[in-house]
Amino acid sequence: MSHFLREVEEKYDVSSIRVDGEQVWPYLRIAYATSYLFKGRRMRRTRSKTLAGSIIDSIGKLFYGFGGWFRQYDYVIFSTSRSNVRKRIEGKYFDRFADPLADVLGRDKTLVIEDPEPDHLPKEEVYTKNITGIYPIYLLSAVKRKLSPGPLEIVGQTTLDQIKKDYGLEVDDERIIRTFRSRYSAYKRFFKHLKPSFVFIVCSYYDMGKVKAAKDLDIKVVEIQHGSTGEGHEAYNIYADLNRVFYPDHVLVFGKRDAEVLERGRFVEAGNAYTVGSFYIDYIKHNFKPDTSLVNRLKKFNKVVGVTLQSTVEDDLIDFIITSAALDRDIGYILIPRHPIERDYSSLILPDNIIVELEREFYELMPYIDIHSTVYSSCAVEAPSLGAPNILVNINNLSKLYFSSLLGDERTSRYVETPQEFLKAVRSFSGIERESVARLNEDIIKPGYPDNIKLFVEKVVRQGRA
Repeated sequence: MSHFLREVEEKYDVSSIRVDGEQVWPYLRIAYATSYLFKGRRMRRTRSKTLAGSIIDSIGKLFYGFGGWFRQYDYVIFSTSRSNVRKRIEGKYFDRFADPLADVLGRDKTLVIEDPEPDHLPKEEVYTKNITGIYPIYLLSAVKRKLSPGPLEIVGQTTLDQIKKDYGLEVDDERIIRTFRSRYSAYKRFFKHLKPSFVFIVCSYYDMGKVKAAKDLDIKVVEIQHGSTGEGHEAYNIYADLNRVFYPDHVLVFGKRDAEVLERGRFVEAGNAYTVGSFYIDYIKHNFKPDTSLVNRLKKFNKVVGVTLQSTVEDDLIDFIITSAALDRDIGYILIPRHPIERDYSSLILPDNIIVELEREFYELMPYIDIHSTVYSSCAVEAPSLGAPNILVNINNLSKLYFSSLLGDERTSRYVETPQEFLKAVRSFSGIERESVARLNEDIIKPGYPDNIKLFVEKVVRQGRA
């Protein structure tokens, strides 16, 4: 998608596409890239609830942590309730992005605004002290959109129409622009009430209205890296002259390689990407306790490969692994679905050296496996820090597009095109110690998160408020 955007942004005058004098391409570009990726294919959806169930569900989400709105905070963190974000630690569900940061900023001074994906957890079960749901903002946004005046005048609509025609895309420009403008207005209203000095966002590019709203109020915006930011990622690589008001002031990144890519890709200004590492990687490394039953289940294999699946290439990757598994039955494979509830994996016909793991996710499984494999999941960035080198299956050239800038020197990763190459790569990693693999990944994920995040807060946040 990044290569598609490079071509578009070098060919068309996208920076001049405006509504009421303001650029709209910074957020339209994500929709265009997504349409390009899924052109001719249907995105897999989760099962929908009944109308009555949806209404009841929405009301519950609207009032989740509602009391949190009735005071002011120095800091606001936007996060999500996804299972890959909230982890159960010492009896509480801990947000691996928001909570360690709030602990340093001051839990009393910080509000976490959570997007329920799919649902909020009971407040008594979460570690976060001040937490509320994002639905009041969504409701105000929906009201503002309903009350918005007539048709939009998009200066440069002919350019957008030409892009859609040339690439065979379907994008509703007006709907996206109206949604952005109503979200922007709602966020601005809430920020004026909450009065934070810093806003932290786990993923800024899917809802950029909050970024612009904060910056228009002179509130500093910091993005917290949540996954891959490589040169193949459409959101983090910009090729046109786009207004910086749509992008964060600072980014907290895993390591220096991500910092270099983000600054080179013009997502953040030079010097404003700070390497802090990963809280959860450090936690897993220092707190892993093996499950004897799983250890015994896997000991019959000479090597165990953990395979992180992705919805966009899942069927192709499963077929590839089935073929690879037949070449050597002494190698075991664990398939790790990204969204296990969205598919009935029990219907798959698999050889006995392939296991589908539905109870444990990527981080919990890495200490048990010898090698990690995927196509272009951001787990490839993290696996070596947990001692597991990568074999990246280069389906549709996606592995190299996403990771060549980060994982291109083959210290911890191999790229393969065929099952025969896959088997050869598995054997090439024999005898490499996990600690050595982790050390080789330190420029990608910096160790020592607790000290690193304290240094960032002291250097940027505290001094920024002085």
